[in-house]
Amino acid sequence: MIDEVIQGWITERWLAPLQGSNDPVTTLIETCQEIMTASPSEQMACGCPLNNLTQELANNDEGFRGSLLALFDLWRKGIAANLERGQELGTVRRDIDLDATGTFIVSACEGLAGTAKSTHDRKLVLSTAMVLRQFFETLRPAAT
Repeated sequence: MIDEVIQGWITERWLAPLQGSNDPVTTLIETCQEIMTASPSEQMACGCPLNNLTQELANNDEGFRGSLLALFDLWRKGIAANLERGQELGTVRRDIDLDATGTFIVSACEGLAGTAKSTHDRKLVLSTAMVLRQFFETLRPAAT
């Protein structure tokens, strides 16, 4: 399940759109918006499967925890690599820490999914997603 379903979800939903993008900030905004509007009811009921497995089972088995960590690494490193390409293209600020930013984005998305699952408050989730969007905008270079 981890390799087939969850890795496929991360790759399809988050990394594939970034790979073809010259503007990863806009792509991250669009991806987050698409996920939030396409499946808010599902997220409120179920949350993120990767987050659920991590929260419930990661401490029970070291091999299982390693598999989950590999997925988080894939996700955050994929975001960081695409932000780096954005730096090269001039669409992402050059002064950001790519690894820390990739980790923050994944953590924020997982926290948002957890908030949706625990509160079932669509208004809260959408307003929090707006704050994440504002963060994404700070990744752009200053207009000259």
